[in-house]
Amino acid sequence: GLEIYNFKLSSLNLEQDQPHFPSFYKEAKSDLCFAVSAKSEINLDGKKLVGSAQRKIGDVVLQHGSILCGTFHKNLIDYLKVSAEEKREIEKEINETTIELETIINSETDYTKLIQALKSGFERHFNISFLANKELDLVH
Repeated sequence: GLEIYNFKLSSLNLEQDQPHFPSFYKEAKSDLCFAVSAKSEINLDGKKLVGSAQRKIGDVVLQHGSILCGTFHKNLIDYLKVSAEEKREIEKEINETTIELETIINSETDYTKLIQALKSGFERHFNISFLANKELDLVH
């Protein structure tokens, strides 16, 4: 659905490599979940745009995904309890390894348009149609 939102997002790809997380979690930058791309996360030119996490408990899966829309994620380093030098290193790493919608398309995110584009993308990919609110009311 991201390519529906803006044509500049048509060259997105999935990360192919899986980092060695036990080693990564020993680094200060591991406090920021988006500081490294994991396999199958969405990136552009090697920079992470969409990240995800999941947790499986029994036969239940909790899935979470985040699209970096603006630069606010870069402010999170201000809340880390690390030295000034480590903050500079993490900031450099974030700038080198992440990218956000607003930078790619060179404009503010239109969240209404983004939501519709993602919805349309799911419908197209899975060959489904989401129910309208009126239809949902009939089901209940």
